[in-house]
Amino acid sequence: MGVNNLKNLWIENNCIKKLRVWRGLTRQELADIIGVHINTLANIENKTRRRFESDLMRKIAKALNVKQDMLFENTNK
Repeated sequence: MGVNNLKNLWIENNCIKKLRVWRGLTRQELADIIGVHINTLANIENKTRRRFESDLMRKIAKALNVKQDMLFENTNK
């Protein structure tokens, strides 16, 4: 999956929240690390925000120490 396809992807089953908790991070801590407001991260985790900039997803993946592919399911299947 290429970075150019990220805008066509959806977060997979709250995995960002699960990974964040597994890493021992609060929502505020992760929001601070990736440089967004806590409400933005809450919207991402709760699937309220459905489209994402590739840079933001790279930051989340890096902060959680996972590959970007782990964060998404492809909606073009």
